Amino acid sequence: MTPGRLLAATFLGLLALGGLVAVLFAFQRESQLASKAVVAQRVRPSSEAALFGDIGENIGSPTEYVIEDPHALLDHKGPNGMALLDESYLEKSGKYPLQMKTVRFMASVTKAGGGLIFVVSGGILFLLLRSKPAQEGEASPS
Repeated sequence: MTPGRLLAATFLGLLALGGLVAVLFAFQRESQLASKAVVAQRVRPSSEAALFGDIGENIGSPTEYVIEDPHALLDHKGPNGMALLDESYLEKSGKYPLQMKTVRFMASVTKAGGGLIFVVSGGILFLLLRSKPAQEGEASPS
């Protein structure tokens, strides 16, 4: 095997391995974050609402979040035991929880990209290793 073909084969092998690692990492990270996810409602607590036995104004609809900061959760529970996120705390801290739909989207993009890199570079590597090198004196195809 010529040095050029060996270098190309090494590069393609590493590229295929990188694609496979990206796919495996995306599956692992998505699973890890999904295990921490809870359905929560963002709420802006107010003293006026507390007078009427309510917690505050709901912001948006309940969404599945990955909540890393336990201080962002209110002590009260929403309907059906749903977690409530303190919007004023989130604004003050500037750290908003990650939505699971974002995690799933990015994981699917990473899986598709890594899989494509793995298949294409693996296929080219297979063809490179399977083909016979041109003999000396023969014209190589362009």
